[in-house]
Amino acid sequence: IINGQNISLENVSTSDENTKAVMVRTGGTTGRPKTVILTNKNLNEMANQHELGDYNFNKKDKFLNFLPPFIAYGICGATHMPLVLGLEDILIPKFDAKIFPKLMKKYSPNVVFGGPILYEKMMINKKTKNIDLSGFKVPVSGGDTMDIELERKINKKIKKNNCNHPVGQGYGMTEVSSSVCYSKENSYTEGSVGIPLINNSIAIFDVNTNEELTYNQEGEICIKTDTTMYGYLNNEEEYRKVIRTHDDGSVWVHTGDIGRISNNGNLFVVGRIKRMIVSNGSKIFPTTIENIISRNQQVLSCTVVGAKHKNLRTVPVAHIVLKEKNVNLEKLVSELNYEIKKELPDY
Repeated sequence: IINGQNISLENVSTSDENTKAVMVRTGGTTGRPKTVILTNKNLNEMANQHELGDYNFNKKDKFLNFLPPFIAYGICGATHMPLVLGLEDILIPKFDAKIFPKLMKKYSPNVVFGGPILYEKMMINKKTKNIDLSGFKVPVSGGDTMDIELERKINKKIKKNNCNHPVGQGYGMTEVSSSVCYSKENSYTEGSVGIPLINNSIAIFDVNTNEELTYNQEGEICIKTDTTMYGYLNNEEEYRKVIRTHDDGSVWVHTGDIGRISNNGNLFVVGRIKRMIVSNGSKIFPTTIENIISRNQQVLSCTVVGAKHKNLRTVPVAHIVLKEKNVNLEKLVSELNYEIKKELPDY
């Protein structure tokens, strides 16, 4: 603040929609972490989309905000947007799962944007057992994949605590100023991240040919929106990799995520291209295996990664966290193997 006292802002336009407004950091999912430049238009269009997007917001609703402002979700979706729409924005400087129940009791928020870990911690915290969530009308999860079993458990938990609104999963990325779609109540589908917000187009393209695919075909998720970033700071090469002009002249943001769109327009995220495991020529998405393992009542959480193999080059290996220590591991492994073999192809 002291260093800024002698800096003149006379030549900076605050009304031009193309004026560069903020710089935020990416998480590195599209490569190495980068700095993204967003404009006035990006931030205001994000707020506009949420206002028109049937989010169930009302002025003076309480928005409990755990998201840091140096990421797009923090500054665009959790600071600028709620203030523009007249919500009360309650800033929590540092997220601590241990105090989440206390904050919920203290503020009784109507809106929370958070990652799956926030809801997972709330679900297993004994202090939330009798917490009243009747005023909690917009629970949103984003920033990371929430497997379908965790989604079911969380919805069961919050409904038991008088919240009649399912956790809506959102989807987006820093390069499009945060979220571009959301699983709203009137379009809620289990396991889906929802339908596009107003003025956004989402399509699935063949990874190799850029050919647009049809319903229920898996390919790269691409986005066309007015919230597309101005650019990366001092990195034109990476910008051209992500923002691409197709043969018909349309400009799309290539997310690096694999997904599909159902017949009713809901987007399902299958996994990341870079996270895809190629085993003996077959393409395996870890999320598919994780969803099956997470259904088991003895499993708290799990992640599947690729490991080198002598004959198959790479194989998926599951790392599992159990709810309890006293578990018959041999029996559990047998159960999990049976479920995986029953539901998934041999490879």
